[in-house]
Amino acid sequence: MTRTLLIWILLSTPLMIQAQHIQDLHEGWQFRESDGTEWLSAQVPGSVHMDLYRNHVIPDPFYGTNEDSVQWIEERDWDYRLAFSADAETLNKEHIMLVFDGLDTWAEVVLNGETILHAENMHLAYPVDVKRLLKEQNELLIHFISAVKKGKELAKDIPFRMPSDERIYSRKAQYQFGWDWGPRFVGCGIWKDVRLEAWDDARILDLQVFQDSLSDEIAEMHAILGWDFPILPIGHVEEFQVNLYVNDHLVNNQRVIASSEPTPCPDLYFSIDDPIRWWPNVNLSNSSIGIPVDTSVTTLKIPYRYTVKAELLKGDSVISSAEQMIGLRTIELVLEPDAQGTSFYFRVNGVPVFAKGANFIPTHSFPEQTTKAEYKAMLEEIKAANVNMLRIWGGGIYEDDHFYDLCDSLGIMVWQDFMFACAMYPGDDDFLNNVSKEIDFQVRRLRNHPSIVLWCGNNEIDEAWHNWGWQILYGYLQLEADKIWGWYTDLFHGLIPQSLATLDPGRPYWPSSPSIGWGRKESLTQGDMHYWGVWWGKEPFSVWKDKTGHFMSEYGFQGMPSWFTLQETMDSSQLKLLSPSMKTHQKHPVGYETIDEYMQRDFPVPDNLEDYWYVSQLLQAWGIQQAFDAHLSAMPVCMGTLFWQWNDCWPVTSWSAVDHAGRRKALYYAARRTFGPNHIAAIPRKKTLDIYLISDSSEVQDMTGSLMFIDSTGYITFHSVYHGLKDSFHAPGQQSVQLASIPWDSLAGQTMLEFELSIPGWVVTYSTVYFIRPPNEASLKPAAITQQYDPLRQTIYLDTDVPAWGVYLYSDEGELKLSDNFFDMRPGYQRAIELEVVPDGFTGEVKIRTLNDLMNK
Repeated sequence: MTRTLLIWILLSTPLMIQAQHIQDLHEGWQFRESDGTEWLSAQVPGSVHMDLYRNHVIPDPFYGTNEDSVQWIEERDWDYRLAFSADAETLNKEHIMLVFDGLDTWAEVVLNGETILHAENMHLAYPVDVKRLLKEQNELLIHFISAVKKGKELAKDIPFRMPSDERIYSRKAQYQFGWDWGPRFVGCGIWKDVRLEAWDDARILDLQVFQDSLSDEIAEMHAILGWDFPILPIGHVEEFQVNLYVNDHLVNNQRVIASSEPTPCPDLYFSIDDPIRWWPNVNLSNSSIGIPVDTSVTTLKIPYRYTVKAELLKGDSVISSAEQMIGLRTIELVLEPDAQGTSFYFRVNGVPVFAKGANFIPTHSFPEQTTKAEYKAMLEEIKAANVNMLRIWGGGIYEDDHFYDLCDSLGIMVWQDFMFACAMYPGDDDFLNNVSKEIDFQVRRLRNHPSIVLWCGNNEIDEAWHNWGWQILYGYLQLEADKIWGWYTDLFHGLIPQSLATLDPGRPYWPSSPSIGWGRKESLTQGDMHYWGVWWGKEPFSVWKDKTGHFMSEYGFQGMPSWFTLQETMDSSQLKLLSPSMKTHQKHPVGYETIDEYMQRDFPVPDNLEDYWYVSQLLQAWGIQQAFDAHLSAMPVCMGTLFWQWNDCWPVTSWSAVDHAGRRKALYYAARRTFGPNHIAAIPRKKTLDIYLISDSSEVQDMTGSLMFIDSTGYITFHSVYHGLKDSFHAPGQQSVQLASIPWDSLAGQTMLEFELSIPGWVVTYSTVYFIRPPNEASLKPAAITQQYDPLRQTIYLDTDVPAWGVYLYSDEGELKLSDNFFDMRPGYQRAIELEVVPDGFTGEVKIRTLNDLMNK
């Protein structure tokens, strides 16, 4: 019996697909260098680097200067093999597929002596029909070809040199070739699951749910199934039935007839009355988001998701089923004329949303090493920092299914780049066909996720072509330059948007981020903006208030990882600023020099690493705080701030807010404080210091403000109360409101100011402690900070006698996970800091360091 064509693009692993027999093929793998003879044990999912490390062939590639010593791996070919028994249930099924969820990257797959697959894309799943070849005892061999050698070979087919050389020819995670925050580990391996899938009759492969319209009264929907049905002999028919359920309620059922012709899937239309919408992680009250207040929905969580389930029946038996969680919401990328040019913001369910968040890179140099538990902890920590958007950067990977499920459940919007970054890519038919399969597969896999609000073609390629001088650097003739740019437009203005128009027409597409480079004035008036005048351009942090575009999708500054992470990463003899190990773990060509230059401007510059890492983190947070405040206070012209970057793929000095070991930097806490539902920002202007309230509140409330000036001894020299701040608000919703404008003359001789916001009936108040001058000019005095610990509340209470900068709490055992850290304090205001995790053996006393201590040594 033949089958309808089984197309690999219908495999959608987030689905819960049942009524087929699964035999995992994870245990018993071996590997070797292709020219070698000794087979060693391998881990699947895994990578050749980690397999070599586990077998003690190479040292820990992350430790010290070991990166240099493992570069030989990228030039070799590698073989993986598995001898396995197919169980009786598998062999007895009518249909058997061998499925590879991910092969990295160029691979020939041989089963029982016969080649069954040539793989060429890390971002694809590969299912292969093996019914004819599978026996009780089997041998599976995978021959991986070096991506570096393959890239050099393919480069010869183009008569001119392309920017970024060999990496562009392999559909492989680009960051593994090295980046300015990541090491070069160009390997291979079986990086995702391998299994046998066996079944009889028909089966469901894919369930896609489309939202046709959405109002407060009704959601009109339809579902489409991808399935595999038998093609019967002429004159024969078989009857099946499809049932569709939403939250266990039957919403559609249809009869399906299999015959000698391919069996089409009917559109399964249904509606949901009084729909509950999916909302991002924004502080909105029930009344403003259309959720009726009654006992039947008070336990519902926002963002809300529905469970859609499809069942395929033959007679009375369910022979296959698939389940998918969906969210109901509308999403628009709003590009409309405004006073500064053309807007760029996201409107969710008709409500403009200010995007607060960061860029997200792969979690590990070998991404299969990140577990589901680690993803969960990471994303819950991101939500706790009041983030509502992550940009999945285009030089990495399409993230794990579990990642997007967590974003859905936590209300974290996703800006999803396709995996192209900082290079021009070939445009021959073979490359475009490969990419077309990738786009088709990934869009089908991900399009049910309500968290994904934007598809973006690439990272910085348009800007690079127009601003990075490649035409001069590579000496292109005009004909060659036209050819390369033509390939670009074919891919990012042709193939990708055309595919999306068919596969996912309801979600916006943006060809390249940024749309205009930061050195051009137009970047301030339209599109999204990557502003790197700070860091790359060595401009002062204060420039951010003048260089704020409509949507700030990249900007950043480096800070070192935690001292505890550094100690774990290298020998104690290497814990010196410019030691070989420290240089290995800094990938920017002038990274340490840039940090040092900025530090000399405004901060003390320690002569030892144990102090230097701490000051570098304070510098990073202090600088990026100025960007946060500039962007948020510019609302509604600016409607997004995504700093570079949230995480690291290995232990490194980088732009991250959380280091590779999961230890929070000072920047993490600055983001957490700033991205909360209410934030008070201080913006230094030429003649005044302006105070703004940035609020997410969907309900205008009465508020009282209190402004204090404080000198270096902690004495309050000025105190003023602002009543009736409610009148400053234009309407409910996210907004920025100027509360005060303070002439610089009135701040002479002052060290800090505090603006505190009180809301009647609320226990919580919001305040900003703002040091008026940088540390080098702040006349910080030695701080005596006292502490008390309440074990019932798991809370540390702190008091200081003078203004204190960068109060850092830790223990001898390591970093602490706290509700706040690296914060500033004023006398007379007790800080209550909660321990989110109480370490084993915690005595109730923490170690404390401040910038005051460092400056008064």
